[in-house]
Amino acid sequence: MDYFTKWPEAYVIPNQEATTVAEALLRDWIWRFGVPLLLHSDQGTNFTSAVFTGLMDLLGVTKTRTTPLHPQSDGMVERLNRTILNHLSLFTHRNQND
Repeated sequence: MDYFTKWPEAYVIPNQEATTVAEALLRDWIWRFGVPLLLHSDQGTNFTSAVFTGLMDLLGVTKTRTTPLHPQSDGMVERLNRTILNHLSLFTHRNQND
């Protein structure tokens, strides 16, 4: 999410591994909008890995993180996540197993 414009984008990725997240960031965000000056994320290991921090260093991106165990510090993204989950739940049956 772009904090200045409040522009949200969500991408489907097969897993949360650092290489997958880094590739998706490059392909779906950076190649379209350019390299950000600052990237703010949660404390997830996919964002703190050597692969991801190396990519940020290579691109010259300043990397910041939210406070551990305090999701309220990233309220806009948490609200977007809740909205997405609510919409997805409309497409699934509560007894569905797959």
